Amino acid sequence: MKSVLITGGSGFIGKNLIKSVNKLNFDVFSVNGKAYTDLTDEKEVSKLPKFDIIIHLAAFNYIPSSFDAPIDFYKNNINSTLNILEKTKNDK
Repeated sequence: MKSVLITGGSGFIGKNLIKSVNKLNFDVFSVNGKAYTDLTDEKEVSKLPKFDIIIHLAAFNYIPSSFDAPIDFYKNNINSTLNILEKTKNDK
C-alpha cells in the first residue's frame, strides 16, 4: 500500500483530496490544525516517516492578517515548503 502525506488537510481542497485518496486505498497521513506538526520546524518535519507521495497544501492564507504581518506569512509558507522538500531529498 502506498503512503501519502497531505499537508493542509483541514482546508477545503485538503478535506476533499483526503476523501478521494482514501477511496484509492492509500495509507493517508494528514498534517493540519488538528493533527499538528510544525512544518516550519526542520527537526519536527525530519521526524515524519517516509512517504511515497507528498501533496503540500498547507499555508497561512488569511488575507487580512497577512497585511499586518507579511514577513511572518512569507517565512511560514516558504520555510514549510523548504522543510518538506529537504525531507523528501533526504528520504531518497
